[in-house]
Amino acid sequence: MNISFLALLLVVKMTFNKHFFHSVFLKVYFLDLLFFFLFFLLSSFFIHSIYVTIVSLQDTGSLLTTYENLDQDTLDINQVSEVTTLISQLDTQLERLIIFLIIFVVLLFLLYVLFQSFGWYLLLSPRLQGYRTFLLKFSFLSFLSFLLFIPLFYLILIHSRTFLLSFMFESSFLMRDFLFLAFIVLFFLFVCYLTFTGYVYLFSFSLYHSLKKIFTFRKFWLFFVFVVLFVISFFIFRYGLLLSTSLFFVSVIIIIVSFLFSLYKSFLVRVLLGGHS
Repeated sequence: MNISFLALLLVVKMTFNKHFFHSVFLKVYFLDLLFFFLFFLLSSFFIHSIYVTIVSLQDTGSLLTTYENLDQDTLDINQVSEVTTLISQLDTQLERLIIFLIIFVVLLFLLYVLFQSFGWYLLLSPRLQGYRTFLLKFSFLSFLSFLLFIPLFYLILIHSRTFLLSFMFESSFLMRDFLFLAFIVLFFLFVCYLTFTGYVYLFSFSLYHSLKKIFTFRKFWLFFVFVVLFVISFFIFRYGLLLSTSLFFVSVIIIIVSFLFSLYKSFLVRVLLGGHS
């Protein structure tokens, strides 16, 4: 047995400690479950809205390209007016796309801070005294992480698209793109892990000292446990959605993945704090 599997067994055994399970874990799990459901609904709405806007942009761009191929000196007044209208529509659609993206990111950040700060604090303290200070430090650390996540998400999406298109339609396995994509995903998980360890330290230390303690990489084997749980969650999503995309089946997947996420958070806190929460 490798250390990741043993750690997972220890997580389950620890979580089903009766007192901890009823007094803390169920509350944390409920918050995580609610967060993931709201994240799914929010993402579904905004992704659909962004997709519709992008399609409109492409249609408008295609019409403008048609006029660009014509001799500009032969355009009549009606055609010039239509080109002006299309340019105005293009500007409006671009503004709408940017607004959708900004609103989505802001709402996602606020949703994350609201639910996750409370969940982490419950794992760290049975009392809510001092939560406001923790919330401020949590928000700042999360904001720093989000600034890193945005370009990382962009790189993952771009290189995933290039790699998958080549693999699916050209039957070519681009090793260089695959390795770069794997590196970006690992780096993204690494940033997530460091952020999680920072949340644990925020309870007992100032923001500055918490940031310093993050990079001591204490009990770094916990990162590999996190990677294993991420891979498990990925395959649950991947093969679960292949079986069915119904709302019921998606809900079951979210319930399972939320449980794994709550397990890991609980385990991380207990191990980093030496068994004391």
